Amino acid sequence: MPKELFYSIDSEKQSKILEAAMQEFSSQLYVNSSINQIIKQADISRGSFYQYFEDKDDLYYYIIDITVKNTAYRYIKEFVSKKPEDIFSVYQAMFDYNLKLLSDPTYQGFFRNLYLSMSYRLQQELKRIFSTI
Repeated sequence: MPKELFYSIDSEKQSKILEAAMQEFSSQLYVNSSINQIIKQADISRGSFYQYFEDKDDLYYYIIDITVKNTAYRYIKEFVSKKPEDIFSVYQAMFDYNLKLLSDPTYQGFFRNLYLSMSYRLQQELKRIFSTI
């Protein structure tokens, strides 16, 4: 999770950093992603990056956390609005939403690379994230 200082910077700067990270993690597998690219795209110094995050892992897991929570929230909102009446409808709604999410250009590369970068450590972090939803 980000350091306290990250939460105190203005939201525009936060968004710029997170968008740069999402772009990098969507275009590269985790092992090939670069802090240099993220700080260049976000227009921040390397020192600033380390004031906001411990390391690349810290930023990556934060991006996963907020992405999973944001998409889960949108799914629940959409799901509740459809008011499924039986278990088949529940699974159908979940399947439809996941297809829509995976075809959304905003998340498509990110989730593809997340899946391809799956390691034991990442699996454990995802378990932690999902347990808080």
